[in-house]
Amino acid sequence: MKKCIQCGAIMENENETCLECGTKLGPALTEEEVQHLKKAFLERATKVEEKADFFYVSKQDKIVSVLLLCGVVMHMLLLYTIKQVETENYRLLVYIIMIWMTVEAFNVVNPKITWKIYQMRFSLKPTEPKELHAAEIALHLRRGIAFVTLFAGGSFLIFRVLHLFI
Repeated sequence: MKKCIQCGAIMENENETCLECGTKLGPALTEEEVQHLKKAFLERATKVEEKADFFYVSKQDKIVSVLLLCGVVMHMLLLYTIKQVETENYRLLVYIIMIWMTVEAFNVVNPKITWKIYQMRFSLKPTEPKELHAAEIALHLRRGIAFVTLFAGGSFLIFRVLHLFI
């Protein structure tokens, strides 16, 4: 492999001139330089993949979203079909949990909306919001909060069902 001195493009050993800029290529790279270039390329590719990973919605995310929405429907059924003696504070708590589960269900499958809202926080600052990149932990937080919401909403649903029989 040969590296162009002018533009930095990597060419095969058979080439005498750079295909990108037409400059004459120097001597072939040593094996150590080739390994260093490959390692640097893999590091850059991994960083790009991690940045794009925040916006990837997996099948697991979609399943969690459907389960959250099913939980909201179950809470509504219990709230409106079964007449219990409930205080206003209890009904308010159920409404808050239903809203939380609904928002999180849409958040987990639409990360770009959350990202746009995050960028709006910086719209009045001198830095360009388009230059911001999602942190590596953002993906884990997005999925972790969805699981916590699913656990909390599911636990409260189980509590409400058990409360019917007690």
